[in-house]
Amino acid sequence: MPFGLRIIPVVVSSLATMVASTAFAAETLEVEKLPYSQARAELMERGFRPYTMPGAPECERGDNKCYPELESCVQKRHWICNYTWHVGKTIYHLETRAQKQEPPVVDSFYCLLNCGKDSDTNALAQANAIQKP
Repeated sequence: MPFGLRIIPVVVSSLATMVASTAFAAETLEVEKLPYSQARAELMERGFRPYTMPGAPECERGDNKCYPELESCVQKRHWICNYTWHVGKTIYHLETRAQKQEPPVVDSFYCLLNCGKDSDTNALAQANAIQKP
């Protein structure tokens, strides 16, 4: 067998392990109750990337309240903000809550789209779980 053909199973196996470990990372990643800035750093360290929302404002350097992944914020009894993250084609929803002057704290983080074997069903179930203001 030529050398190149023996490498293919190893490469495929490595890719499968990477994909499985990324999915596992999302399931075992606990960012709830962390300040958003800390959760953001941990997400990026684990391979998650901010999903830049269309029309997101450009952030000024040093503005720690402006993130391209910020989808929306609404003020009720406290501030509730929604952020979008991704790993490849898998999209995640993150929600924070904060009082007036306190830093935002992660309230929930879950897979939204392309989450498993039946991504259409999973996406619909997750989309229905989101409460829009």
